[in-house]
Amino acid sequence: DGDNAAKKVELEGAIADLKKSLEGTDLSAIKSATEKVSEISQQLGAALYAANAAQAPAGGTPADDGVQDAEVVDEQK
Repeated sequence: DGDNAAKKVELEGAIADLKKSLEGTDLSAIKSATEKVSEISQQLGAALYAANAAQAPAGGTPADDGVQDAEVVDEQK
């Protein structure tokens, strides 16, 4: 997806900026760069989650795969 690719490039740039700011001692620059990375990564995660949810099959009856839930009970005590 084009939007996700653009966000990925933006995130990579923000990470590079953060790495550069970590080489210095300016705490406000480090904090600002960290917040930018966090914000962009959250946006990218939300976009990926939304895209995945849109592709998920609609609800309904689950496929019968022959698996049964069971509990093992040890009768020897």
